[in-house]
Amino acid sequence: AYATHRLGRMHRTGHGVERDPERALGLFARAAERGFAAAHRDLAEMYQAGEGVEQDLTRAHEHLRLAEAAEASLDGQTLGSNDDGPR
Repeated sequence: AYATHRLGRMHRTGHGVERDPERALGLFARAAERGFAAAHRDLAEMYQAGEGVEQDLTRAHEHLRLAEAAEASLDGQTLGSNDDGPR
């Protein structure tokens, strides 16, 4: 999801590739389907601005909500955590 999102950013901004907001939108959607919060945020921005897609504030709000939910689920996770507690 990270690489797909990065490629979407490149197409959104034209950094290293031809700028293509519609392709960026599709790549962000693929990354968002995998629960990648930053992709949901980018989708929210694009729907809000009507960038590469018809403006849709309802969809923008939904992607913002999904981004916040994905971020909240990460807050409770720690790398290398041990559910058994200290030994």
